[in-house]
Amino acid sequence: PSARLWSCVDIFSPTRSSPYAMIILNQPITRPDIFFRAWRSCTFRICADGGANRLYDLLDAEHRASFLPNAIKGDLDSLRPEVRTYYASKGVSVKEDSDQNSTDLMKCMDEVEALEDISGKTLPLILLGGLSGRIDQTVHSMALLHKLRSTRPEVFVLSGESLAWVLDKGSHLIDIDHTTMGQTCGILPVGIDSATVTTNGLRWNLELGFGVARAADGFGKELERMKAGHGPRRSSIRGSATERRNLVASSGDENDDGSSDPGGKGEVGWQRLD
Repeated sequence: PSARLWSCVDIFSPTRSSPYAMIILNQPITRPDIFFRAWRSCTFRICADGGANRLYDLLDAEHRASFLPNAIKGDLDSLRPEVRTYYASKGVSVKEDSDQNSTDLMKCMDEVEALEDISGKTLPLILLGGLSGRIDQTVHSMALLHKLRSTRPEVFVLSGESLAWVLDKGSHLIDIDHTTMGQTCGILPVGIDSATVTTNGLRWNLELGFGVARAADGFGKELERMKAGHGPRRSSIRGSATERRNLVASSGDENDDGSSDPGGKGEVGWQRLD
């Protein structure tokens, strides 16, 4: 079967023919340059509760009105009063949902799906934040990616130094913008005990059966090709699709102390943003 193309360049391009939706989570926005580029690639933006505080604090008074979300939604226990007043005065819809059986992210997902029901189109989705901060929030983001892999495969988590998404069964071509995303990548299995990954185009190609597969120093080609199988069986890039398995694919940097950890277990994959 043909490989699926993932063009990471599109996430930061306002000229994409099929625009994104963005959910801004209550996480620090540490890369304004990346945020502004991702914002311009979206036609619908919604803040999850305290995510509106993060957006408000990112901008000065002169530019704040140029970056208005379509809505703010959540139980609003984190939304500061002055932030709520400001956005409401600018016509932004502020929706309080006190349901404690769903997270603010899930409530914002409902808004995106309601918009899609009206338009009849499914939007690729960017979750801004979600891979840093509290561990429960990080795991929730990873679990949501895994849950949506069949119904909504184009969900990307953009957070600090990280860009992550799910690769489902089959072959994948990943188009990397190295000037933005750096040179290294990590792959890990999610929701299963083991997985087999074969790559082509990395400086050190991989054929691993479990845990984190990591390239410590760069890509060899512009298009990175990956194919995944399940259990002890290994599949070449041109082999037939094997049993079901799920992977989160991303790329990133070394550990905080500058060391590499190619054999680490339980490491979250990431995409470095340079």
